Amino acid sequence: MVEASYNKTKSLIMDHKKKFSKIKEVKKQWTELEDPGDIFSMAYDKDGRYLAVGLSDGGIKVLNTTTGKSITRVYNDFNFYPEEDDEEGAPLRNKINSLRWRSKTSIKGQEAPMSHVVVCSTSDSEIQYWDPFKKKNLFRFKVEQTIDAKSKAASSDRDNNALNSIDFNNDNKLVAAGTDSNIRIYDEGTECKDLLMTMHSNGHKMHGHSNRIFCCKFDPANDNIVYSGGWDDIILINDLREGGPVNKILGPHICGESIDIQGNLLLVGSQRYKNALQ
Repeated sequence: MVEASYNKTKSLIMDHKKKFSKIKEVKKQWTELEDPGDIFSMAYDKDGRYLAVGLSDGGIKVLNTTTGKSITRVYNDFNFYPEEDDEEGAPLRNKINSLRWRSKTSIKGQEAPMSHVVVCSTSDSEIQYWDPFKKKNLFRFKVEQTIDAKSKAASSDRDNNALNSIDFNNDNKLVAAGTDSNIRIYDEGTECKDLLMTMHSNGHKMHGHSNRIFCCKFDPANDNIVYSGGWDDIILINDLREGGPVNKILGPHICGESIDIQGNLLLVGSQRYKNALQ
């Protein structure tokens, strides 16, 4: 039985390798972004019609995926440092580290009337809800992060608060993770986005992350499972029912939102010179 399961998994992996080997050319390339900021995050809406782009200068730009043209843009001006300049001499704004589209969400206890909401996380630990087409902020809240003085995660006071990744499941749960190496779960359906839990070591005798987390991803087939990875070269498989990690995968050095799941296969982008896709 074990051998049959192994052969089935091996066959599935070989089929996917054949599909990946056919990806040889870029289907579309857009260079219309005339912004000075670097691209920190991207997300398609559920229909693939729009692409939201998060920038290092605090901007969120939305592109039409058919034409590649920019159709709207908003700025994160809430936490902005006019007394400080970036490398280009422009006032320093907080970076947009992660983006997700929400076609249906709850804002202040009511379902938002708009069909598209962009949710972003910032480098100063805020989660913000935007209607990009009306250029209107709908809601924002601060994630109170903690830094262990002995942790490798700490580098500077502002960087200590960076929220690097967010994701949603199908059950109105929001996961957020970043520099302080904690994974937090929020009730996205409540008015104040109530904190439900912070993942912790549990009866499986597995520790959490020991360094910055750069990606957290819900399993689309299981609302209780969250995959997370970062600079500590471990992908943790976290279970909401257990309140923490139940398994782990050693090796991948995750430096961005580069974890995806399809069926029983996990695709990971690791920072390495060869075979970065694993």
